[in-house]
Amino acid sequence: MAKTRDFSEVIRKELAGNPQLRAEVEKQRLHYSIATLIFNEREKAGLTQKELATRVGTHQSVIARLEDANYEGHSLSMAWRIADALGSELKLDFVPKTQAPPTTVEIFFGDFFEADVKVESSMNTPLTSVA
Repeated sequence: MAKTRDFSEVIRKELAGNPQLRAEVEKQRLHYSIATLIFNEREKAGLTQKELATRVGTHQSVIARLEDANYEGHSLSMAWRIADALGSELKLDFVPKTQAPPTTVEIFFGDFFEADVKVESSMNTPLTSVA
């Protein structure tokens, strides 16, 4: 069999043949998505990390950690608090897993990094806790 020089094909084959690697890539994608989402929403609100931390009732270092794509300690309760502080609603959704490994473009640049957890603007309604 001829060797390929197409990087996306190599990645696709590697992910298809290695379920543990694919699971790790998915986990890292989720961490990246959450960190990016928090960063983008904070920036869109025109807040510094310290200002958001004050609104949330935490420290600036906590917000910095949450915006780090390598951080693995995200909590749903903190996500709720951040959404509330940003005047947004937190929506969580379960979506079916796809069988096809992502392409290189998806891995590094595209839809593969879009957040699975989305903060959507509410209509100036305060976030209420669900018991």
